[in-house]
Amino acid sequence: MEFEEIKDALVQFEGVERRFEIIGEEQGIMIVDDYAHHPTEVEATLRTAKEGFNRRVVAVFQPHLFSRTAQFYREFARVLSLADVVVVTDVYLAREKPLPGVTGQMIADLLETEGYWVKEKNEIPVFLKSKLKRGDVVIFLGAGNINQQAFRLLEALKREPVRK
Repeated sequence: MEFEEIKDALVQFEGVERRFEIIGEEQGIMIVDDYAHHPTEVEATLRTAKEGFNRRVVAVFQPHLFSRTAQFYREFARVLSLADVVVVTDVYLAREKPLPGVTGQMIADLLETEGYWVKEKNEIPVFLKSKLKRGDVVIFLGAGNINQQAFRLLEALKREPVRK
């Protein structure tokens, strides 16, 4: 294979869906979706954002599985604290039944950065608009349906300007 063929293929490569997928940019705010749902994946994604962009990073995290949340909530809080601002929502109901006392708030309570617990994920776009600044990178993290809120935020930013 010739170098030019390789170069052309790389230029055309669009990446993998839900892996640091740029959903859009509006008002100078970039919105990214990533399937990261384990502490090592979350850490890799946030480090990439912090090192790759000279911008404030806002992470929105939806834990996936009650058992994983119970096992790794401390690690999630540690790696999410790499972001400048963190919003944690409740655990995505996947293949497990809820475990008593296991919620996303367990993670939010241990954050070492500006962090918020927003139980209802549908409230996240409105909540975020009051926190966002032009130039931010907002990364939606999780294997559940949190990416729906990324699209909702993008639409909200198209309709109404941010205050900061």
